[in-house]
Amino acid sequence: MWRSRARACLLKSLQNLSYHHHSPQKNILIIPKAFVVSSFASPGFAPRCSSLRFFSVDSPTTGSDQNSGSEADETGFSSEKTDEVQVGGGNEVSFGSDLAEDDTQKICLEEVVVDDEKFVSAVDALMSADSMDVLWSKLDEIEDLVINDDFVIRVLQTNDLSVASMIGFIRWAFQKSDLVKTCAVLDLLVQEICGSATFCWNEAFTLWDFVRFVGEDNSSLVSVATLNQIIASFAKFGKYKVAMEVFDKFEDLGCVCNGDTYHLTILALGKRSWASTASRVCAKMVSEKMFPDGEKVGDIIKFFCRGGKVDEALMVYKMATETGKCAPPASMEYLIHHMSLKDDTVLKGLELLEDEYSGKSQEPFTSIISGLCRIKDHKNARKLLDRMMESGPSPGKGVFNIVITAITKAGELEDAVALLKIMDGRGLKPDIRAYNVIMSGFAKGGQMDEALKIFQNAKTTHSKLGRVSYHILTQGYNRMEEFESSLKWFYEMKEEGLQPNLDEYRKMIQSLCLKALDWRTAEKLVEEMKENGLKLDGQTCGLVAAVKQLESEEMAKAGLATTLQGS
Repeated sequence: MWRSRARACLLKSLQNLSYHHHSPQKNILIIPKAFVVSSFASPGFAPRCSSLRFFSVDSPTTGSDQNSGSEADETGFSSEKTDEVQVGGGNEVSFGSDLAEDDTQKICLEEVVVDDEKFVSAVDALMSADSMDVLWSKLDEIEDLVINDDFVIRVLQTNDLSVASMIGFIRWAFQKSDLVKTCAVLDLLVQEICGSATFCWNEAFTLWDFVRFVGEDNSSLVSVATLNQIIASFAKFGKYKVAMEVFDKFEDLGCVCNGDTYHLTILALGKRSWASTASRVCAKMVSEKMFPDGEKVGDIIKFFCRGGKVDEALMVYKMATETGKCAPPASMEYLIHHMSLKDDTVLKGLELLEDEYSGKSQEPFTSIISGLCRIKDHKNARKLLDRMMESGPSPGKGVFNIVITAITKAGELEDAVALLKIMDGRGLKPDIRAYNVIMSGFAKGGQMDEALKIFQNAKTTHSKLGRVSYHILTQGYNRMEEFESSLKWFYEMKEEGLQPNLDEYRKMIQSLCLKALDWRTAEKLVEEMKENGLKLDGQTCGLVAAVKQLESEEMAKAGLATTLQGS
């Protein structure tokens, strides 16, 4: 029936073309969707229609011309002419030589209509069936149901369908019609299920079981996009082991991993305990040089850095850069920072910073300088600081403090003082910490005059110093057994409104007792503590009493000796 209708329509179109001597008017043929590439992302998907129909556009000629054309339809074409137009079995159409080569053919989409009544019946079956057998039975009972792409797509895009019913419907449709058994339909099923607001982890398992079942039967139906979506779903629910299972199934299901596959799989292995497994995935990605885009490369770099796999992160960065997939600057800064935290990668981080970093952030420079100071590579630390001062980014107080602390501990006190002067010359006000570090270095070396100079400079720069600055002086003078100077700064601290704490009282009392044997001053300090609500420990109190008793015994012995000599 449809063949005769198609033939008649084509003959009429050819008649009009002949009658008007190949008029430049374009002939429009509405052809089945099977010949038109669909807008779906998955390749090879083209919705099919259930019938083949052709229509010609209305001719711009008059009514009489049209009547003449109709008469020519009956007499102007022989059967031999009609044989030159061949209509295939619904999928192929070839046009005879009667059409001029310069005639432009315009392809239009035919709207395939889905029977609303049958569609509603199918949806009711999906919503009411409590098992797959019942669902299939209800679907089979729908008479003259045409199973095509349009019908399947419309059903899948219906709201409030359960995952089990959607999967059951697709299994039934795949068995009933090979026309809908396509990669695109399976892609759509996965997209609709995973995109649901109520999608949960047990439904993800059900979906994966079905996709794996389909793929093992016919791997051409499973796409990389589908498997990537499933990996992302398991990552969302924290099912790391199953996400890795999907990744390992790619080859069995006839799929080749792309950059997004590696990105999703590595990030799915989110826990530190899975970092070694992620390293295996990373090694495969690097060997195949299959990297995602730059932003996602940055995600992978951060993942390995957080997992303590700095070497893997560096390898990903270098190989991805070679293939043109450059990570964003923030990812490089993150990598450099984590390289600075490990002694064995600090120098690699320095190399990466000097050779490839072009940003203006202080953070990577500060991180590497801190790492270099930690491994006591003061030469490179100072060199990098000098580079910052010469070409930027301009170093802040924190960087200077790091270097000053390191070189002071190494005994390079003159260089530390020089850095203080450089800070002042660059308009940076050295903070109290920088002064305290250098003061402590001089005090520990017995250079109290130099320590006092730094203290005086600090008082000039800062209106009020902290307790630590005074503590350095008092303890330094105590070590030198200059107790009068020590007490002077101890009481000046109180005058500045800085109340000594329990530890400072205790250390001062112990120094007075053990080195100066001055129990009288020590007792005064004990009384001060009581007035300030501080309670001295029993051991230190016993020390004061012991020194006092020792002096009494010595005086008694001295008096006895004098008496004996006089007698």
